[in-house]
Amino acid sequence: MSVQLKQVGSERILPVPSHIKPRASEYEVYQNRDDQLIYTPKTVNIFLDDAFAAMHDFTQTEAVSHFNQREWRVIRPKIIAWGRLDCMD
Repeated sequence: MSVQLKQVGSERILPVPSHIKPRASEYEVYQNRDDQLIYTPKTVNIFLDDAFAAMHDFTQTEAVSHFNQREWRVIRPKIIAWGRLDCMD
C-alpha cells in the first residue's frame, strides 16, 4: 500500500493506513541512505534518565582485590617464575 504526503499547516504528514495499528503514541522519525523513512516508538533512554539511575545501584565491587605489600612479596616471585610478569618491576 502506498500513501501520499499531505500538507497540514506548515508540516507534511504521512497518513497511517487503517490496517496498521500503532502501539505507541509518539515516534522518532529517521531517513536512511536509501531514502527510507523509519518510524520507531519514542522511548526513554535509561542511560540519560535520572529517575532510572536513582532507582538502581551501579556500584561495583572488584572480583579480585588488590594485594597488600606482604602478599605481593610472596606472590610476585611465583608470577615471575611463570613468565607472566617479566616486564614489570
